[in-house]
Parts: sequence; structure tokens; C-alpha cells
Amino acid sequence: MTGRPLGDILPFTNRPLFGERTRDITNDPDHVNVIGFSYDDVVHLGNALLGKSYDLAAAMKLEHSATEMTRTVYCARQVTSVLSELLNGSKLDDILADESLSSTLQDTPHNFPSDSRLHMDAVNGPPNLPPEITLLVAEHAALRELHTERAWVASLCLVCWSFKRVLTPILYSSVTTRSDADARQIVALAQRPDNPLQYTRSVQLFQLGTTYTAGATDQIMRLGQALTNVSRFAGHDGAIDGLAHGNPTLRLSTIFITSTTDEWSECDDGALCPSRRIIQSAQRLHLVIDFSMEGVPMFPDWLHSCEAAYLIVDAFSKYESTESDELFTWFYEALEPFLRSRSLQRILLRPRYPGNTEAFSSGVVAWAERVRDSRICLDDSFVSPPGLEWMQFMDIDMDDVLVGDALWEHGQQVWRPS
Repeated sequence: MTGRPLGDILPFTNRPLFGERTRDITNDPDHVNVIGFSYDDVVHLGNALLGKSYDLAAAMKLEHSATEMTRTVYCARQVTSVLSELLNGSKLDDILADESLSSTLQDTPHNFPSDSRLHMDAVNGPPNLPPEITLLVAEHAALRELHTERAWVASLCLVCWSFKRVLTPILYSSVTTRSDADARQIVALAQRPDNPLQYTRSVQLFQLGTTYTAGATDQIMRLGQALTNVSRFAGHDGAIDGLAHGNPTLRLSTIFITSTTDEWSECDDGALCPSRRIIQSAQRLHLVIDFSMEGVPMFPDWLHSCEAAYLIVDAFSKYESTESDELFTWFYEALEPFLRSRSLQRILLRPRYPGNTEAFSSGVVAWAERVRDSRICLDDSFVSPPGLEWMQFMDIDMDDVLVGDALWEHGQQVWRPS
């Protein structure tokens, strides 16, 4: 702390470990009136063990007042002894008449005396919870706030070793890059000896993979080597391609490729495209097509042989779509090969462009009726404002990611067999 050398002195080596200086005082006679239950605890214990209609606190005639119920602690040894005897079939009057319990009773064998209660000095302060409960509270808070208060969750890992052990897997369970700085930090994490990315299950690489320099490709490949347990991906097609080259054994169950299919990098030899295998084997696939480019192939031919059970196709345009008949025909013809897949259980179509999308919705309904396929679903609830910037598109994509697998269940079935 001071920066001065300590020589041969090792701090705290003359102090016993914390665990060696602790003991269980629950049943210690010297602390019989210190360890115990609140009035509500006694009621809940009776409900849990003897039935919801049984008021154990009232049956034991515990002294209490409305203003002191939260301050009063009843002797744990006596309460648990009473419960044990009741569960063994003994009568309450006989239990309370027992000498082992009556030794601490002053007035009557039915009343716990005032000296068997502890008034907490710090009743308005933070509760002194058991370590296990504190960890559960921290774990729940970290899971709830991970995507909105990530820095706060990271700070919790610095509280103590127990928090770090429980919360580090949560902190790194989902990793997102939105900038070059984010990308550099994630790549740096991959080089740490403890590799916190081993805990990552979901990765959103919105920035990585958008450039194809040698340095950027090398970064993503090293990241792929570190992401040994990831199963969910969202990001540019260049990012998934780099991850696949870095980790040939990578398997992803859920894939959301945010770049439009016409921008995907081409690879003539499938054996040299490990990302192709990963995309084809995903169970949940989320694709984006450019709905303003009529005549351009919407999907590479190899994608039609994908094994996805759930497929989302976003008809995207940054500008208002012309919604011409030729464009709709081109769109439906590009989708029909997916319907030949026996593994496909649901295909969800979503218009994602500014302006009126009624023609899109009615066209999907008419197409589903024509092909008579009940797997076709429609979600036209999203209203895209015009003139969105790059960062705003990332926010929209992240909203989809946070929905999780339930996203593939959105929308309505547009045709049902009669």
C-alpha cells in the first residue's frame, strides 16, 4: 500500500484464516437469545411444514406488537425444537411444558419471554443476509442488468472473490462490439491466460468483419480460437467467416447475419468456406435481404440447403420501397426453395423499410394461400422511420438479439389448412 519494500515480512501470515476463526453459534447456550427468527419467519415456517392454515406463531402465543414485528427475533433453538416435536406428533401444550424449553420462560409455558428477543440496533440499515443469499441477490441483479448496466455488473466482480467467481461467467456470457475500441478490447480479452471468453455463449460483433484488411481478419480469427463455447452469433458475414477460419470446429445454433445477403463475400469452393457449413447447420437463422434491388440474387444457391428449423427473413431497405409486382415476384421465387426443406418448421417474413407496408403484408398472405403452406408467418408490426444512421441500425439489431429465441415465434400464421 505504501510502496515500500517489506523485506522478508509477508503481511497477515501471523493471522488465522477467516474459516478457522468462525463457529456455528446457533445452538450455543451463550447466544440462545441472539440467533433466531422474525415473527413472520415463524408464521411461514408453520405454513410450510404444518399447512397454510396453521398459524404457528399464534399457537405458540408469541409476544409481539405491530411496531416491533420486524425488530423482534425469536429463539431459533426453541422454534425449531417446537416444530420438530409437532412433526413427530406431539401436542403443542406438552411441547411447551417441556423443561428443556421452559428454562427460558418466565411468565407462562405458552409465552416466550422478552429476554428471548433481540431488538436490532441497525434495523433501518442493510440486512445482514447469509453469504449464500447475498450471492443469489447479486447473481439475479447481474442477469437483469447485464445489457443495460454492464459497467456496474463489472464493478460487482471486484467486491470480493466470491462475487468474482459467481458473476464473471455472467459478465462475459454475452459480448458485444459496437466500435473499433470495443473490438480491440474483446480481442485483448482473448489473449488473457484465464480467457474469460470461455464463458461467452452469445456474441454480437456489429463492428468486426466490416473491413477485410489482413490485421482485421487476423483479429477475428484469434477471437474465434478463444470463443470455444459460443452458440449464438449476430453480426456481419465477414465476422462469422473469420470466426469459422479461426475455429474450424465452431458450431452455432442461432445465427443473425446483419449484412444483407447481396453483400456476403463469395466463395466458389465450399470446402474453403467453413462459415458455409456453420450457417447451413444452424437451427435458427435470421437473414436480411436488400428489398430495393430488383433482379439481384437474394440468396446464394447453397443457402437453400440449410437445415434451419426456424427462419426469419427481413425485407430491408433504408429508403421507401417501390413495392412493384416484379419485386414481389422476385422475392417469392427466391423464398420458395426454402419451403422444400423438411427441417423447416417456420419462416417469418418481416418488412423493415420506411413507408407503407400494406402491399407487402397482403402480398405475403396471397403467396401463402397460393403455395398452401402453413409454415409461412408474417410480422408487420415494426415501423421503420426514414433516415436512420448506422448506430441506430445497430440498436434495432440489438433489440432483436435481446428478445432471444422467442423472436422466431413472433408474428402470425397467415394460412391454415381448412
